[in-house]
Amino acid sequence: MTNEQKRFKIQKIESYKEQISEENKESTKKTFLFGLAAAAALCTFTAAANASTDTASQVINASWGVLNTILSAYQLKGLIESISRKTNLQSKVEDICSELEMPENEESRGMGK
Repeated sequence: MTNEQKRFKIQKIESYKEQISEENKESTKKTFLFGLAAAAALCTFTAAANASTDTASQVINASWGVLNTILSAYQLKGLIESISRKTNLQSKVEDICSELEMPENEESRGMGK
């Protein structure tokens, strides 16, 4: 592998690491929003269950609970996608690192050109 190829692979690794950092931020944000939406859904469903015999407030609270549940599911989907992208990027970094290390290992064993 030439020095130019090695330099290109190192630049790819740095680019992937920046993307991984962004995905970490996105995962953190999605985790917080998921927890917030889930907590809101729990609170509104609890309020609907504990409401007095006022049917209107029960329906309103239950509706808010359903909306918060939908938002929670949407945030969970985003979180899973973000973790998946991050995992794929980490796998690419590991593959490139192993490519960079492989010729060195082969040359040290006498398997070089």
